[in-house]
Amino acid sequence: MIVFRLALSLFLLALGSGVLARPSEIHVMRHLNTPAGERDPDLTAQGADAAVRLDRWFIGKPVKAIYVSDFRRTRQTVGPLARRLGIVPRLYDPADTTGLVARIDAETGPVLIVGHSNTVPAIIAALGGTAPPPLDHDDFGDVWTVSHGTTRHVDLARASEQDALIAIDILLLPDDAMIARSRAINHRLRVRYPAGYALDAAHRPHVTLVQRYVRSSDLPALFAALDRLSAARPVKPLRLRATSLVAGTADALGIVMVGLDRTPPLLTLKDAVVETVRPFSAEGGTAAAFVADPGGPIARQTIDWVETFVPKASGEAYFPHITVGVAALDDARDVAAGPFAPLEFDAPTLAVYRLGNFGTAQQRLWSADLR
Repeated sequence: MIVFRLALSLFLLALGSGVLARPSEIHVMRHLNTPAGERDPDLTAQGADAAVRLDRWFIGKPVKAIYVSDFRRTRQTVGPLARRLGIVPRLYDPADTTGLVARIDAETGPVLIVGHSNTVPAIIAALGGTAPPPLDHDDFGDVWTVSHGTTRHVDLARASEQDALIAIDILLLPDDAMIARSRAINHRLRVRYPAGYALDAAHRPHVTLVQRYVRSSDLPALFAALDRLSAARPVKPLRLRATSLVAGTADALGIVMVGLDRTPPLLTLKDAVVETVRPFSAEGGTAAAFVADPGGPIARQTIDWVETFVPKASGEAYFPHITVGVAALDDARDVAAGPFAPLEFDAPTLAVYRLGNFGTAQQRLWSADLR
């Protein structure tokens, strides 16, 4: 009874204070870029691009509710984010800060509020944060996060500039038997073409599931999503079957691959991985996204391949394989035309690698044991 009375007293005290259960994080921002002098303009092209950056910035950050004033510019600011999260923005009266705060206090999770140059400082102060100086017309792209009385500030444009794209491969690592077979073929290629790369610690034989560009700040959230995916897998590990050698081209060189059967378990995992990485995927990668190649520049075909892997190399076009090396095109074709005994093998590890030239897996970033 004493415990109950104490709990009731604390509840009544909180109720009387007007703060019953304020969310732990409240993000407040002004709408994004608009032209001057119009009452209800659309976002400019720059503002629309910034809305995409805003959505990307929120990947991995939980948002349970979005509040906007009843203007096109505030609704368009959160458009990409609201669509991805499946949230319908809630309208509020920008002239009623007290009423807005009361509604926020009734929320049970992190909230985003989009306001205006003449309302954002007052909203932050009313939430217990440190209000910024008055905002000018050109002050776009700032987000203030109020959490337990502290205020954090992020400039979206600066954060985007500092957040470089990297090229990743979400892949399966084969067992020792398949690694030995891959290295034997690689050795035959290097006898003919000594300048080709060796399959070593920096060039791991692997089965690509998907290649994408992602932002480095999104990696922790991506890894957490992959942790959940690997923990939920009912079949561990995958049993795969190598069936043939195939020659292709990579710029002026030939490339040799070990072709694999498209088994249902492999395709199911591949589809799940593609969906997992989709919210974190970005466009516009350059050679800087790859591990530098001391042998020369990153091949244009390699850069474009990652950019267009989805959809060009996914879905029905997905060709599971292990790349085993490069050589002059005629030599690559000769090696691929040689005999190949089919081999069944396990793929016990799901991993994320940073890519190098010719799609090589060079830098391990994350892994999970599927056994």
